[in-house]
Amino acid sequence: MQPPSGASQPIYAFGRFRLFPAQRRLEEDGEPVRIGARAFDLLLLLVENAGATVSKQAIWERVWPGIHVGEGSLRFQLVELRRRLDEDSASSCISSVPGRGYCFVGPLRRSDLDILPERLPPSTVRLPPRLKRMVGRDDALSALGRLLADQRFVSIVGAGGVGKTALAISAAHDQLCGCAGEVIFVDLGAVQDSALVASAIAAPLGLPVQSPDPTPDIVLRLRSRKTLLVLDSVEHLLDAVASLAERLFAEAPQLRLLVTSREALRVEGEHVYPLEPFDPPSVEQSASLDGLLENPAAELLVERALAADSRLSFVDGDAPIIASICRQLDGVALALELAAGRVPTHGLEGTSALLGGGLDHLYGGKRTAAPRHRSLGDTLAWSYDLLDRRACTILWRLTAFVGPFSLEAACAVAGDDDISSTETARILADLVAKSLVSVRRAGSATRFRLLDTMRAYLRGKVVPEAWPAIARRHARYYRELLQRSAPQAAGDGFGLVAGIEDIPNIRAALTWCYAAPGEDRGGTPLAAGAAVLYQRLSLLSECQSVCETAIAALPAAEIGSRNEMELQTCLAQALMYTSGHTPKALAAFERAMELAARFGETERQLAISSALHVYHNRSASFAQGLAVAERGHGIAQAQSDPAIVALGHISLGIALHHVGRHAEASIHLDEAIELGERNAGIDRIASYSTHPNRARVIVAQSLWLRGFPDQAAAVAHQSIAEAGSLDHTLSLAIALSGVPPVFIWRQDWDEAERLLDRHWTLAEQNSLLPYRALVIGRRGEVAIHTGRAELGVELLDEALVLLHASNYRLFSTPLRMALAQGLAQLGQGERALDEIQACQSNVEPGGDAMYLPELLRVRAVILATEPARQAEVEPLLRRALTTAREQEALSWELRAATTLAGTWIQRGRLDKARALLQPILDRFSEGHQTADLQLASSLLADASGHEARAVGANRNR
Repeated sequence: MQPPSGASQPIYAFGRFRLFPAQRRLEEDGEPVRIGARAFDLLLLLVENAGATVSKQAIWERVWPGIHVGEGSLRFQLVELRRRLDEDSASSCISSVPGRGYCFVGPLRRSDLDILPERLPPSTVRLPPRLKRMVGRDDALSALGRLLADQRFVSIVGAGGVGKTALAISAAHDQLCGCAGEVIFVDLGAVQDSALVASAIAAPLGLPVQSPDPTPDIVLRLRSRKTLLVLDSVEHLLDAVASLAERLFAEAPQLRLLVTSREALRVEGEHVYPLEPFDPPSVEQSASLDGLLENPAAELLVERALAADSRLSFVDGDAPIIASICRQLDGVALALELAAGRVPTHGLEGTSALLGGGLDHLYGGKRTAAPRHRSLGDTLAWSYDLLDRRACTILWRLTAFVGPFSLEAACAVAGDDDISSTETARILADLVAKSLVSVRRAGSATRFRLLDTMRAYLRGKVVPEAWPAIARRHARYYRELLQRSAPQAAGDGFGLVAGIEDIPNIRAALTWCYAAPGEDRGGTPLAAGAAVLYQRLSLLSECQSVCETAIAALPAAEIGSRNEMELQTCLAQALMYTSGHTPKALAAFERAMELAARFGETERQLAISSALHVYHNRSASFAQGLAVAERGHGIAQAQSDPAIVALGHISLGIALHHVGRHAEASIHLDEAIELGERNAGIDRIASYSTHPNRARVIVAQSLWLRGFPDQAAAVAHQSIAEAGSLDHTLSLAIALSGVPPVFIWRQDWDEAERLLDRHWTLAEQNSLLPYRALVIGRRGEVAIHTGRAELGVELLDEALVLLHASNYRLFSTPLRMALAQGLAQLGQGERALDEIQACQSNVEPGGDAMYLPELLRVRAVILATEPARQAEVEPLLRRALTTAREQEALSWELRAATTLAGTWIQRGRLDKARALLQPILDRFSEGHQTADLQLASSLLADASGHEARAVGANRNR
């Protein structure tokens, strides 16, 4: 018996635990304890230095050599370690030494005897050494161990280079404790003749091969012995290995059989354990090196790079490049190890650039590795060379796909007159079985994917003259898929045939279509369909780019077509939300409307009209917006489709709201919402500008203005929840632009800040520049109203410049009013008056009457600080009152009345103040806990107190 290398190293025992450094094994009461590689290194370091304080620097150098990680990684590993160890006693063995480090303080026994764990008395061990650290496969190793113990016959199946052999060797080492007899490892990768499989297995068993078929001798030898037999790399010998394995499983009941292959054996008794590549780092993980090292692919790359050159070091700024390399290599372990070997010479950026040029640079594996593992090309060729001609043809035709694809897509692109769809489907299933194509199932949907590493290898196999036909079929399939996705009616909704997973292939198809300027490759209809999809998925910057490219390259036959109409419509809306309200966006709207009218598409005209109404509103051209909405409403009323009728009500209701005609606006908005509730299809309408939720947002504002602050808050929350349920980023962003005013008016600052934070995140993630500026402005508005005038003025100045640059002026009035108030608080009365006067000069011509009562009130408040202009205050407040009453805006009326009553109370005109304020306050049926109503009530109480004190004084006199 030859014990594994390093068995003579010390063994540590503490409590119910024993630590075997050579085997990287921790046991509790004889059972293995699964802990991560970093946690194991940390525990071993503390145990080796038991009784002494180990500094954090020493821990970082031992556990994370060459990597600059933060305190968070160390704390995480300590939590992991203490969680795995017994909470009652073992956790107390590790003590924190404040400001210095950590110390192992528990009772510790050490043995230097040349022994293996007590449960490990094998008589024969022929097994390659396990990796010192196997990154990212702890869960797989644990699951595999359980499966092997329960089922006896397990095949690890996966693509070349994912780490099947390393996992099998580690699993076999773990199984040593449970095998009283033998552990036999047989590498069949070097065996090319199926007739030699049995002989290759007989040799390590010590059986003399005296007949052409030693299988009976192998069965006889293993029948009564407790043995673990590992057969590595059998994919090229499937028939011979399958036959032998099935017989061994049936006739050797104490045998455990572990097989690695790129394809399952598909025999009686076999249980398949699929091994997938590592997941690539997420966006969140890629933000810092500390977070990145939580990803196994990145951890493997970094660790192997440091092993290749210990002088290397990595910092947070390297995280995005490391993440990019991991994605380029699909998380394939062998590819990552080979790429790591290039880092000492080329650096991270150089290595990433090399990979962009192909896989030829991924060579130089371990000298002791099998030839097929010394370069990625060799690994991929090993699989490719086992295929027949038709399978090779289908496989390299699949290189047209980028990312996931469906069976339908594969048949349409990879099949042709010579290879039918049925044959293509059969070959695809076979390629999946051979781990050359990956498959993912989500519910009833199945998606296939060619790993990028395999795709890059296969591109060199494609016959150049055959490529145009493949690319043309690929572009045609996605063009037709997008045409099937196009809504046929206004209420068809957000549901799509094409989806987010098709985006990479649509991009690839567009790239091919527009790669040859002057040549019409059918790109226009593809671009039109892609633009609609991008818009619905809130990929607005990409939508804009596609539309601009396609419009600039329109063939003569497509000028004035329905495809151009689609492109112009999508371009206009994308520009509106990403770049603001530019002449270019308006020109695109007008061209789209012209084409819709030419084709007599009433429904499309109305949809464009609704979007154009949004454009005018966002430009603060409310009078023009009202005119557009009235025309659209007239068109809609002549239709019978409830979705179209609702659309007309939405635009007109919102337009009336902005010009201060709140009672009329409520009628139209309520009608739109009711139509949506009665007709289920409307609430899934494709564009948010036509969605009933847009009406609900404005209803929330209207309820506050009309004196229902509590109902306003409830509807505001309802509208946000509904917008979020649409799973449409832009819709939620638009809703979040309209809801915060309700909470700012209510002076509910916590909720306002929460919504602004959410809006900022969406705007940042989706390049919605006008919304970013809006959030900055609203944060300034909140700052001014909460006593932070200096900060508020700074934020508002910045926001208004940005909003002006994009001509996004929908909310300019409240922001400029807040700026004027902040300036007044800072003692800059003259600039404050200039700002409020300029604001009023813009409001009245543009028709922004909704804010006029509050604007007049704020101007009066600022004037009240100027002794020379006191005479102007009361007329302005009276005008604010009158305007609010005309608009039926009870909340504006209350604010104006409260301010006016306050001036009267200061002058001793108590009866007049009470006579003005009390009737208005009495008209409120709710919201008595909101700031405005409490202030009004407080003023009335003050007036009563003044009056009581005056009466008392008279009596005393």
